[in-house]
Amino acid sequence: MASPSRAHSRSSGMPSGSGLGFALAFGLVLVLARPAVATGTRFVIIASADAPVTGVTLEEFQRLFQFRKATWKAGAPLNVLLPAPGTPARLYLLANVYHCDENALHRYLVEKQFRGDMDHPPLVAGSDAMAIETVAGSHGLVSLVPAESAGLAHVKVLKVEGKSSGEDGYPIVR
Repeated sequence: MASPSRAHSRSSGMPSGSGLGFALAFGLVLVLARPAVATGTRFVIIASADAPVTGVTLEEFQRLFQFRKATWKAGAPLNVLLPAPGTPARLYLLANVYHCDENALHRYLVEKQFRGDMDHPPLVAGSDAMAIETVAGSHGLVSLVPAESAGLAHVKVLKVEGKSSGEDGYPIVR
């Protein structure tokens, strides 16, 4: 018979006693290991210079990054360059656009390909600087980067709901 301090509840499956302490400590390590995103961090949508728009609505932003929009209003092609896993921009998208974790996002993208909603998986930038460089040298490409990123002069920074990232009420903030 197990000692009371190390017993497991068969109904909940949760460890008790020192096992619970280990689980909590392990969970704390996992939480502390996640990259920190400062509260108030603003993100901007960047687009290739040839994008036929200067801004999007919040709904259009979500449609873009959920891969539910393949062209601009003018019919020009549109592709999304995803931020690298673990970056603040990727964490923002997971929490506020996809409402899931990396595994669920991967399943979502595979399902979209399987249904024929996407021809190929989206490209993924290795860093914010790479996202800016890639968008700057491409046509019909958009990505999301922190507003304080260097090199934004080389891309078109889109307004969201008619607001620039420095204005009060700008909606893409974590």
